[in-house]
Amino acid sequence: MNSRRNLVLLAIPVIILLERIGYFATRPMLVSLALQDVETGGMGMSGDRVSTLVSAMVLFRLGTPFVGGAFAAMLGPRIPLISGLMMCSVGQIIIARTSSAGMVTLAFILIGLGQGLSLPALYTLLAEELRGPQEVLCSAAFILGYGAMNVGALLLPTMVDFSRASGFRLGFAVMAGLSLTATVLAVALTLRLRRLPASEAAPSQGTSLARPFFGSLTLMFLLALPYLGTLLSQILLFKALPGEPGSEELRAAYALNPTLVIASVALTASGLIWAFRRQHPITVLLVLGVGLLLGALTALPPLWNAQASLMVLAYCCGAVAEPLLIPLAGARFSTALSPRMAALMLGLWFTLTNFLADVSTYLVGSSWTLPLMALCALVAATLGVAFTLFGRRLDGLLFSPGATQNGSPRDNGQLHA
Repeated sequence: MNSRRNLVLLAIPVIILLERIGYFATRPMLVSLALQDVETGGMGMSGDRVSTLVSAMVLFRLGTPFVGGAFAAMLGPRIPLISGLMMCSVGQIIIARTSSAGMVTLAFILIGLGQGLSLPALYTLLAEELRGPQEVLCSAAFILGYGAMNVGALLLPTMVDFSRASGFRLGFAVMAGLSLTATVLAVALTLRLRRLPASEAAPSQGTSLARPFFGSLTLMFLLALPYLGTLLSQILLFKALPGEPGSEELRAAYALNPTLVIASVALTASGLIWAFRRQHPITVLLVLGVGLLLGALTALPPLWNAQASLMVLAYCCGAVAEPLLIPLAGARFSTALSPRMAALMLGLWFTLTNFLADVSTYLVGSSWTLPLMALCALVAATLGVAFTLFGRRLDGLLFSPGATQNGSPRDNGQLHA
């Protein structure tokens, strides 16, 4: 079982990394290739057409994770995972080889669907394999996957610069190679893993799933405003950093965010794995509470129009808080629900976070940005204090499935070996 567990902890973050490099790079590279003249190897599209293409990409980014979660719920994670990665690689090959607008549209659809199918399936596979007494490792694995996403974000400037120097078509060919590598790894991984029996995979035996289901929905929407506030704070803090657009200072600031996220991931995941090995009880909501309090602190400098040094400190604080919100919430849904229901919930969660990420860019600059951010910070601070002080009780209220077979109560939010 240890070798099986270690295989999952190692392989899935690597697959996420390979897939997310293409996810982050597709939009800027495709826009640059579409605007480039045909004589220089581009597609020669007009600005209006490219704007329509970008809008369609945003809509695909919003809807496809829920579709992926639904397919993973119906078929299990393996088929959506492999087919999604294959769609990405085929779409990237098409863009690397053709200038036809119709074929590019087809490629765009394939890439969008592929990315939406693969990510919920990957996390559903994690939830299937690391359940029951391994719940703490499921949380650690979700956080490691989030760190792998940020490694992909950190590599985005390198990928775009390489494509500008060597040609965007070659860049898409490289991304296709990465997606094919991820597909091969996914096939090899699924061949090594067998599905857990239903009696072991269920969060509890002989109890209703109504409370965990509604508890997951409640936690999801409780975290929506705090996450939106964190996004708004990060955007405003980034704009307040010293440096002109395109300057080395802002490029360094862009790299600083995923670097700090990766450092926070390493620290948090190491702590959770240490707790698993030492059989030390941890409550997920307590860790979430710490992340919420850190996220609330990031809103204070922009609200007070503080000096630049405090803005930089808050920007770093927000990056550290990131891995304590999205992945831990997803892990909590997954350990509370059956694998199939967890897949659907993860698709909904990724759809919600994508929606909030896109909406935040449009909200910044409006007259009510700061009041909204203050409200989000207040909600985050309130939830953070409640989760930190009463995490175990609130977790039981939201998720407790009842008693186990021997009749003793089981706190499913207490992570233990």
